Amino acid sequence: MKKMFIGLIGFGCGLLLLTGCGSSNKVVCSLSSTDEDAEVTADIIATIEDDKVKGVSAKMMFDTEANASTFYGFLNIAQQYSEDAKNLDAKLDGKTITIGDYSYMLEHEASEEEGLEEVKVIGKSKQSFIDLMEAQSYKCK
Repeated sequence: MKKMFIGLIGFGCGLLLLTGCGSSNKVVCSLSSTDEDAEVTADIIATIEDDKVKGVSAKMMFDTEANASTFYGFLNIAQQYSEDAKNLDAKLDGKTITIGDYSYMLEHEASEEEGLEEVKVIGKSKQSFIDLMEAQSYKCK
């Protein structure tokens, strides 16, 4: 009985690995920037399913807690005054800010860069997302 149970677990794990069920593909795009006031490294993480972007999150690492706190304050203001920014789900932890739904911020940045009315990130193909990010100087893997 024990051998059969272990065999079934092994078969199930093998099936999951072969079919890809239960897993999602991620693309991480990183950018570091420095100015006279702050240094920040941003990792933008896109969750890919069926070759389409299903969600985007971010992790920003600042050089000081004060700089992280200042940027976090800007995010809170954006959430108060913009209906689209209300779902950012931002959390501050020392020098690090995580943003659960970064698609609004990314779409806003991309629209300004491209001079377009609106750039949608959710639903883009994996390669289109990478191209968009690399056009903004991010390095993707």
